[in-house]
Amino acid sequence: MEQTSAVEPTQTPRPVVERRLPGQKPRVKWPGAAEKKLWESVNSDLIQSLEQLRGTVEKKLEKMGNIIYQYGAERFGALQSKVAIQAPTPPVSRRQQEIKRLVQERRQLRKLWKKASEVEKEGISTLQADIKTRPVSLRRAENLWKRRRKKEQTRTRFYKDPFKFLKTLFTKEKSGVLKTTQNDLEEFLRATHSDPKCHEHLAIPPDIPPIDPPEHQFERLCEDNVSSWAELSSIQGVQERTRCL
Repeated sequence: MEQTSAVEPTQTPRPVVERRLPGQKPRVKWPGAAEKKLWESVNSDLIQSLEQLRGTVEKKLEKMGNIIYQYGAERFGALQSKVAIQAPTPPVSRRQQEIKRLVQERRQLRKLWKKASEVEKEGISTLQADIKTRPVSLRRAENLWKRRRKKEQTRTRFYKDPFKFLKTLFTKEKSGVLKTTQNDLEEFLRATHSDPKCHEHLAIPPDIPPIDPPEHQFERLCEDNVSSWAELSSIQGVQERTRCL
């Protein structure tokens, strides 16, 4: 007897239903928190409208949000959503297109060179040498054109409004309010930048070699040393005479 294999019928997959959530509603222009009288009237109006709802607690909770939103939008209005404007893409010049094409060709030649034989590598190397110099000159010309264009735009902005142009060159002034007192500020600066042990004599560490006394003592130029003061006065007189010359 031949055994017939029973084939189960395959079930066709059900199409996936895409559920789209409703978009976010615009914000309501609710009054400020300080306007207590206005909020009292809002609360009384909402209580009256919510007390008129009929049905179970679940249905009341579902409708409560929509009722509050509709009331606020009708009485105070809603904020209009701002549509983001995409900046236009800058046009690509013919020189930039040529540079892009040469770069792609150079990459393709590099891939072919890796897979080519020794005889074919010589021809591919010649083509690579020809393509290598062309993008360099094109990039140099492109950078020169960009610098010239930037200079022209800067000159135009300066002639259009010199004061506004010069103002953009400087950093903006920083403004603020000092919330601490002057005594606290002085105490902080004193504790940060002062050294309470500045008058103490520091001992020489043992790892430093001994220091020999100076061979020549410098004379102190003060009123007690008459000879040095006279010498200093003579030097000042010579300087004044040289200035007159």
